[in-house]
Amino acid sequence: MSFYYVDDIGTADGTDNGRYASQQTGAMTALGIANYYSSILAANSAPTSPVSGDVVFCSDTHLKLYGIATNLGCIDGVWYISVDALNIENEKEGATEETSGGSYTLTIMATVSLSEVYTTGIFFKTQGSMIVQGNVDNRFVMDGGGLEMTSTNATNIQFGRTGLVFLKNCTITFGGVSQYIEGRYGVNTFFDNVTTAGAACTILFKTLLDGMNVKIENSNMTSLDPSVNVVDTNDGVWIDIQRSLFPATPTWVSGSFDARRSSQVRIRSVGLGTGTDNKDYYYTSPVYLGHSEQDKVIFKTSSPVPYSTKIVTESTARQSDPERVLISQIPIKVTDYTTTVNIKVDFMRDGSLVELKSDEVWAEAVYVDGDNNAYGSKVSNAAAPLATGVSPTIETGKWTGGTPANNIEMSMVLPPITIGSSAGNIADGVVEVYFYSAVPGLTVNFHVIPEFS
Repeated sequence: MSFYYVDDIGTADGTDNGRYASQQTGAMTALGIANYYSSILAANSAPTSPVSGDVVFCSDTHLKLYGIATNLGCIDGVWYISVDALNIENEKEGATEETSGGSYTLTIMATVSLSEVYTTGIFFKTQGSMIVQGNVDNRFVMDGGGLEMTSTNATNIQFGRTGLVFLKNCTITFGGVSQYIEGRYGVNTFFDNVTTAGAACTILFKTLLDGMNVKIENSNMTSLDPSVNVVDTNDGVWIDIQRSLFPATPTWVSGSFDARRSSQVRIRSVGLGTGTDNKDYYYTSPVYLGHSEQDKVIFKTSSPVPYSTKIVTESTARQSDPERVLISQIPIKVTDYTTTVNIKVDFMRDGSLVELKSDEVWAEAVYVDGDNNAYGSKVSNAAAPLATGVSPTIETGKWTGGTPANNIEMSMVLPPITIGSSAGNIADGVVEVYFYSAVPGLTVNFHVIPEFS
């Protein structure tokens, strides 16, 4: 294992003088400028260049400016870390590598497939485009520091091809509102405690060929345009966002309907705009056609939490291809019941007095099978194909909110589930309850709460 040292005033470029067999301590300057490199590129280009398992230390005061397009050539398995210039044995954020002038591109990873690169506390900046990892199945992990576009040029940050870009505890700064992150060839992107800053971009991610997968947790994206397109795409994307902050009115996936049909979005506990209220939104299309979201205006009055699930279908939904939404996941112990578990689903249609029969909407419960606990058994009250649906039970006075004199409260009961150890019986475990809607182009809302007895 070898250790390489970098500060922009170093003069060890082209030699192995900045390479050590043991980790150094104290101030960077105590090594002597002839004994550390002037840049990450110079360290990577040393006669005995770093190999997997080696570490490249950059002082927190390091600022390397490149006047041309530059590929840093970060090497597979090498860790690049910013350290305190006065105590180089301690991590300290601040080291910077930057292309300045013109529209020069900064490339971080070497163009070698199946590579893994790790950076800690380092900032990468450019006036041109930035290519984080540009080859097949690479893995780039950044902890601290950030990526920054320093001009208003119509350039972008490129993630791809395939592989993974994992950013945590860092900042992404945009210089112009037209800039964005470009995902290529199905690249996987994971943000954890990432903050956006700078220009209020109108697009966060844009896909190029074969979509991308995006997971965002514990992050603050409120610097973006209030109506930002989170992913602008003509390909399928999968998005999972939780415990994060976004602008007031984002579009999660924009683009052609065909693209949205092959996309899936899951939003959990996300604050929008300046409010602190949680926002839960779910849009799914690979299998089911529609979306759902949390509704805090209309809810069942007796509910311990003042919200319900609002469901909206696409225009192509039908009995053979409905919208499906998971509305409940409840752990149960069968000893809390007698001989059967009964599930009732209360729902309200707002903006209409027309009831919805079981060929239009229905529920399904998936539970732990009594014979084979690894298997999920199901019950449903759905009407058989081509059969006339069963009318729901009409309820009154159970819901808060909605359009006065223009809504209808309803309920449906699933077939009882027998407790026992035979196939099809129910055992201890989690019961998932799904609500289906086959009403095409529905412009009113459903509000659904399940009850167990």
